[in-house]
Amino acid sequence: MSKLFTTEVPESFLQLHRCLCSMVGRQTAQVKKLRILPPTAAQLARAAENRPEFLRAVPDLFGLGTPKEYSSRKVWEDHLAFARKVVPELLQRTGYYHGVVNGKGPDPYYKAIVGRIAPANRPLTMACTPKTPSK
Repeated sequence: MSKLFTTEVPESFLQLHRCLCSMVGRQTAQVKKLRILPPTAAQLARAAENRPEFLRAVPDLFGLGTPKEYSSRKVWEDHLAFARKVVPELLQRTGYYHGVVNGKGPDPYYKAIVGRIAPANRPLTMACTPKTPSK
């Protein structure tokens, strides 16, 4: 169903990050002797969630894989619709938009997002295996 996460940041998320950084850079340019304030994290989030780069990054951030990995197009679209509701909140809760405004890179935020995805969508490791009580 879903692909396993890697620690490598997906290209779609890097594209989204570059797009948002350019938005912040354009909006903070100096006009004559006035310096325009950067957008707030909330303003950046609202703008980002309507961008095509954001929509391309959602499946990669949520670990959905590709539509070919699902039994039908309807199942893929249902998973994608759910991810489109969850990913914006994950980005906000990890402080991603504040990081973009402050000029930070996407790596730590990607790792934090992966850490907040439900365990059913993450690879099982020995650290996740429940311990049996010792007698």
